Amino acid sequence: MLISALGHVIQKWRNNMDNTSRKERIQGSWFQEKMQTLTTNTGWHGSLSGVESEALLRGNENFVYILRQGEKSDQFYLTFVRGTEFIHLPFTVDYSTEQWFYRNNIPHFSPDLDTFIPEIMHCEQKDCKPLAQFAMKK
Repeated sequence: MLISALGHVIQKWRNNMDNTSRKERIQGSWFQEKMQTLTTNTGWHGSLSGVESEALLRGNENFVYILRQGEKSDQFYLTFVRGTEFIHLPFTVDYSTEQWFYRNNIPHFSPDLDTFIPEIMHCEQKDCKPLAQFAMKK
């Protein structure tokens, strides 16, 4: 009984440490650098819904993209045109590696946003074009 109770206390302590560590990491300088890189990207549009993103992208050519805020402070979307479709790719920051992270069957990691975007869009870097017309300026 005592061992079970002790195990429960240790687990609660670990969970609390994980939450504290995550909070500290979000406030860390490396995370702030990632956010600065993202929010100053030509394609950053801030807090748009998927429908709003599609409306802005409608009529554009392949691989024109928008970067936008996700549901949480460390979650984001890359929305882009491919053919007649709009693709919405969720991505985040991986705290253990301090890199951008996206998973679609195979995990994709990159320390650099400029290489990360074409990698997860499955196109050449020269073909990726941010929609800058309505982008937010920081």
